[in-house]
Amino acid sequence: MCKGLAGLPASCLRSAKDMKHRLGFLLQKSDSCEHNSSHNKKDKVVICQRVSQEEVKKWAESLENLISHECGLAAFKAFLKSEYSEENIDFWISCEEYKKIKSPSKLSPKAKY
Repeated sequence: MCKGLAGLPASCLRSAKDMKHRLGFLLQKSDSCEHNSSHNKKDKVVICQRVSQEEVKKWAESLENLISHECGLAAFKAFLKSEYSEENIDFWISCEEYKKIKSPSKLSPKAKY
């Protein structure tokens, strides 16, 4: 028979509470949310309508699914910013965009950016 939370070790409960605290920004109750992000050296605001559970479940499947959705990327950036790692995702996105450039004349200016 299930003992509920009482059957879990205290360390698991602490870890779960810590994770809930860290990811609390994803549990917003409002119908829309705003996330500040800085990409291409401009501050822009991404306004997301409430995202369906199905979409969020896709984000759990892969990082590619998460960052290919505008609201998923905004949420991930907000999380990284809270962990002092926002510049890491900006760098990764820039590298991915650089890999897609076909024109040799555009590679050099983009590399200097």
